Amino acid sequence: MNLISKYYEEYWSGKHGWRPPNVLYPDTVGVLKAWVPASSRILDLGCGDGKTYAQSLHTTARHYTGIDISMTALSDFRKLGLDSIFHDLSTQLPFEDQSFDVVICIEVLEHLFAPAIVVAEAARVLTPGGVLIIGIPNAAFFLDRLRLLAGRFEAGGSPTSVGRPWEDPHIRFFTERSAKKLLRTYNLATESVVGLDHPMLAALPIVSPFLAKFTGGYKRLSKIKTPLDHLARVYPRLFSRHLMIRARRTT
Repeated sequence: MNLISKYYEEYWSGKHGWRPPNVLYPDTVGVLKAWVPASSRILDLGCGDGKTYAQSLHTTARHYTGIDISMTALSDFRKLGLDSIFHDLSTQLPFEDQSFDVVICIEVLEHLFAPAIVVAEAARVLTPGGVLIIGIPNAAFFLDRLRLLAGRFEAGGSPTSVGRPWEDPHIRFFTERSAKKLLRTYNLATESVVGLDHPMLAALPIVSPFLAKFTGGYKRLSKIKTPLDHLARVYPRLFSRHLMIRARRTT
């Protein structure tokens, strides 16, 4: 087991004191359902435990395959009855060219040393005209801009790393513009950008775990809307903490 694999085994097991919450964000699922055609062959890169959107999308897919570097996450993913493969995303995907109609990569690219490899491989395995959907934290989110003005930086990958960004699982950072440029490099034309906050109250370091505890958990907290949820839709590059981008293979 290499260092990266070991880290993400601990990340999904909760040994660092936190693991990604099993919250089915309605806005995320709604966008994915609108963007993913029925009867598609879907590849989910960095699928995790599958308890956020995979369990919803796979019901209308022709076939759904997940890939992750954590056996802990894949064990839960397989319990949903879904096919999965253990794989390091820094290497070539174990699929032939043009094998999938849709590739999904949600909240993954920011965790990778070489996200360009993943985008290039996603383009390779997509059919001509196929769709890549990525979800990324927005480094240009206005609250992060204000933190930088105050001399503070939070990578935002885990509430346990607040004040210690060198321990955070997020190692790459994207804005809407830079993400589009990366996609364009591999002949992927951006068609749509949607801003989500997931929502704001469930995405705040330190504060969210406290609020979740006293509101009945993340699932209930995620249903509480704030005005920022609307602003995120109107002007995502500034007011959204998370961006979802749909791009189509052009060649």
